[in-house]
Amino acid sequence: MSLAACRPTDNARMIEEANAALERTSSARVGTVAPGSPEEEAALARFADLVSDMSPERTAGLVPSVYADSVWFHDTLKQVTGAEALAEYFLHSLGGAEAVTATILDVARSGDEVYVRWQMDITYKSLADGKRTTTTGISHLRFDREGKITFHQDHWDSTAGFFQYVPVVGRLIGYVKGRL
Repeated sequence: MSLAACRPTDNARMIEEANAALERTSSARVGTVAPGSPEEEAALARFADLVSDMSPERTAGLVPSVYADSVWFHDTLKQVTGAEALAEYFLHSLGGAEAVTATILDVARSGDEVYVRWQMDITYKSLADGKRTTTTGISHLRFDREGKITFHQDHWDSTAGFFQYVPVVGRLIGYVKGRL
């Protein structure tokens, strides 16, 4: 498998694809775990375990137990469809970091939608002078009846969590933010 399945998206296309993924992953089509059930608690625990230590091989290896085969995933940097492509994306993207960990701060539910608020700490290999960076975000998740994630869309400030540390781009972002 190549990284061709992992592609950057423009905003209009991403919204269209997210809406289509929401339709495909509705509980009427794929089922869901009952709110507050032991199955939902187990699904959330698997997600928390996955993000607690996001070393590339560990994370990619956990994908089959956390994500459905047909998962739709978007983390503001890439949109990926399918568990196999997601595992490959994790191997590739997490390889640029010394360490990535996330702590779950809060979980909220609205109907079939689950919102997980988290804090992520990243130590990049060649960015941010090797210092630990911290960002917060929310993952919008949907689970199927087996408790696997079918829809995962992250909402976080990728300029603060990643792009500000990229040479030249980071200075440009700082300049633009300073002018607002």
